[in-house]
Amino acid sequence: KRRATEWALRFVEEVLPAPGDDDVDEDQVTSSSHPSSSLSISSLTEPPLAYLPLVFTIPKMLRPAFLFDRRLSRLLCRAAYAVVRDDFAERFPHLDRPVPAFVAAPQSFGTLLTFHPHVHALVSSGVFDRDGVFHPIPADEATARLRALELSFRDAVLDAFRRRDTIDDDRAALLRSWEHSGFSVHAERAIPAGDDAALTSLLEYFARPAVSERRLTHLDTGLVLYQG
Repeated sequence: KRRATEWALRFVEEVLPAPGDDDVDEDQVTSSSHPSSSLSISSLTEPPLAYLPLVFTIPKMLRPAFLFDRRLSRLLCRAAYAVVRDDFAERFPHLDRPVPAFVAAPQSFGTLLTFHPHVHALVSSGVFDRDGVFHPIPADEATARLRALELSFRDAVLDAFRRRDTIDDDRAALLRSWEHSGFSVHAERAIPAGDDAALTSLLEYFARPAVSERRLTHLDTGLVLYQG
């Protein structure tokens, strides 16, 4: 339990600072926030916890900026973590700065190889306190406030974009005014505690490349067909 707690606290406090914090060591974020780095499956299975896969997406209007500044992907990871951390902490007001275990995997592609910056996240269904004690949240309760998470994620990203002058006040105000702004937080099926196979499969999905050879067909004409 202590090992998993130390990993969770180190990751969320050192690697994922507040959105828009430009003083963080960029190499540290790059090496620690990608699923193909030093993160091992044992880091997530000791102790066995239930996990929630979440997907954070942004509107098409903001996506071109990611072509010119790849650091924005790390900004999305930080924003995703911050809103989940704060939402979970509200459920335990008696705890001092509780944190969930959190793995963020930024991706820039969709199924059909379209440019689609978004974040896949794996979140523990509960939080660790400062003494290493885990406080669970039932999976149905953990995903009961997705709309609130979506709005918080929207605000965190737009605020960070404004601080970087990536967008202006008018564009930010326009996106805040739309009921369906293009920001979303989607919950996939929860992974029960102890289901290491499902956990491993999801982490492999996080680390997959943009192009799958199984989707490629070499035609007699010399062209290559990619099937989504």
